[in-house]
Amino acid sequence: YLTEVSGLSTSAVTWVLLLFGAGMTIGNIIGGRLADWKLMPTVIGTLLLMALLFVGFRQFGAIASVAVGIVFLWGLLIFVVVPPL
Repeated sequence: YLTEVSGLSTSAVTWVLLLFGAGMTIGNIIGGRLADWKLMPTVIGTLLLMALLFVGFRQFGAIASVAVGIVFLWGLLIFVVVPPL
């Protein structure tokens, strides 16, 4: 998707995946803190944000800079929900 729709080169996808991993690391830290604060609102809110993010990726994924930002947020939100579970 990133190469065909967003127009990124294969070498750029490597860096995007690095950002995805950074998002997962940050999301794990944030998720742990949010789970200690309020468990169910964290889980429900994160899942709703992920649904909105997927809709945004479908609508704006053709714009490379937006796609990169969404991939970072995707990694972040995936791991925000892990510590509460």
